[in-house]
Amino acid sequence: MNKKIAWLSGISVLAVIGIASMAHAVTVEPGTNKVSVYSCTQVGNDIKIRRSSSESEYVLTSTCRDAGHGMRQYSMSCTSNKEYKVSWTECGSTPQPQVPDYIFESLKVSALGNGTDMGYLKTGKSYWGMTYVTVPASWPAYNVQLQTKSNLPNANNYTYAFGWADKNGNPGVTVNENMVKQLVKNVSFNSSLNRNFSITDANRNKTRTIIGFARNNDGVSRVPNMPVEVDDFIVIHAYLEPLTDSAAPTVAVSTNVIPNSVMSNGTYKYQVNVNATDADSNIKGIWVAVRLTDGTLVQEWWVDNKNGLSGSEAGFGSKNVVRSLGKTGLKVGEHYKVYARAYDMKGNVSANVTASTELYVANSDSVAPTIDANVTFASVWDIGYNSKRFVPTVSASANDNVKVTKIVLYHNTTQLGEGYNVVKTCENSNGLTNCTHTFGALTRGNFYAQAWDASGNSVTSVKYAF
Repeated sequence: MNKKIAWLSGISVLAVIGIASMAHAVTVEPGTNKVSVYSCTQVGNDIKIRRSSSESEYVLTSTCRDAGHGMRQYSMSCTSNKEYKVSWTECGSTPQPQVPDYIFESLKVSALGNGTDMGYLKTGKSYWGMTYVTVPASWPAYNVQLQTKSNLPNANNYTYAFGWADKNGNPGVTVNENMVKQLVKNVSFNSSLNRNFSITDANRNKTRTIIGFARNNDGVSRVPNMPVEVDDFIVIHAYLEPLTDSAAPTVAVSTNVIPNSVMSNGTYKYQVNVNATDADSNIKGIWVAVRLTDGTLVQEWWVDNKNGLSGSEAGFGSKNVVRSLGKTGLKVGEHYKVYARAYDMKGNVSANVTASTELYVANSDSVAPTIDANVTFASVWDIGYNSKRFVPTVSASANDNVKVTKIVLYHNTTQLGEGYNVVKTCENSNGLTNCTHTFGALTRGNFYAQAWDASGNSVTSVKYAF
């Protein structure tokens, strides 16, 4: 008899009404029945079927077993890919193996690394009972082992799968039959009787609920209402005691401008270095902010072990965390201060700490742009006057050793050098090279242009009369 055992967590024991009778019938009248299914595949003397598209495939074997009507010899065959035939008669005289009243016997929870464990705890017989354990706050929770014993004669024949879910507080997750049905369809198996699972301080004051399922793969479920075969299961609720840490962590922060790191938009790269330490709990995350010296917030972010995603409860899994963070956005001539504070897994928060060195990028560009201005005329036909008129267009092109960020065109209609107005401003922090404006017909006057680079250096063109 090949037993298979699977574990799932996050659910409590399903209340059920009992195990089907396993008594031998005295006499059996031979019979045959046909059953419609979603799919049927012949596998030797056995068949694999699915009852519906939402259910997993499982095996019905041609053997002597109790399917709820006493012991019978069953013969299974697919009559089509949507139907199978089951025939039965009396079993032979050879004794058939039976599923015991309960499969799981006990469970041991251990803290690996220091030899501490709770010994083997009775789980209760079959799916009638649950086991509650408390993992002490003193245990190194990052490496806890589950080990099971069974009531079966040869544990080497069984296979297992493990899973779990967490719930705040104590006790564990509540019973729900639908959850059991959905999860048991997707369980997988392996041969290990032990399971090591890593947990962080985020799991403290929570209950980790584990469920183990068992079956002998004969196609008959001794637990009612299951979508697949289930012969036995147990539930273990492992509550992790909260830590008693009340001391806040400490944090240090330093920063520096990265040399020769000017970006295409004229800003510079910089680096922030943080070092957070806690005596009792792991570091959950670090908050970092960059402000101008007048207090204006420029940037802020949350740093944790989930690539900086805000609100993560994962934490770093360490009481000492060192991180170097590369950032961008420093503007030339501005003074910045960097602040940091650290949080531990118990919710304790450090004081705000300011980096001793300000971030500052001096204006090292003193070269002004060059500029060339021009006026052109287009000839248009004026129907009202039945004659040609000229439309002026003014333009300016500029270049710089870094980049031109703004060009302004000026015009007046009086004497050269008097009363100029801005007629067009072209501006782009990523750089530009020209600016153009077209006037209405017969416009006259005077025109000139100015250009600026990212460092504020400027140039003025000559003035034109037109």
